[in-house]
Amino acid sequence: MESIEIMPPVIEKISYFTPTRWAMQSIIDIQQGGSIKEIYKYLFVILLFAVAFFVIGIYKTSREEKKFSIIQINYSFINSTFILSNLQTYL
Repeated sequence: MESIEIMPPVIEKISYFTPTRWAMQSIIDIQQGGSIKEIYKYLFVILLFAVAFFVIGIYKTSREEKKFSIIQINYSFINSTFILSNLQTYL
């Protein structure tokens, strides 16, 4: 499982920005007899990715909820205006 080393140099440099690269490196080190002490740095980087994705997810979700609530308010205003205009025609 030496796939990181056989990648082209450009792809290998890009792989530093993916959590998969760090997980693969930790698995390779464990398979080669490494201990938990040797893979702490890989686990720390994976944890940083998890925290970053969690924060991005919370930010995106809060923005979507705000957008949805604005749409809902506008929709209810349109509905109430439509009902009032129809009510006036019947009165």
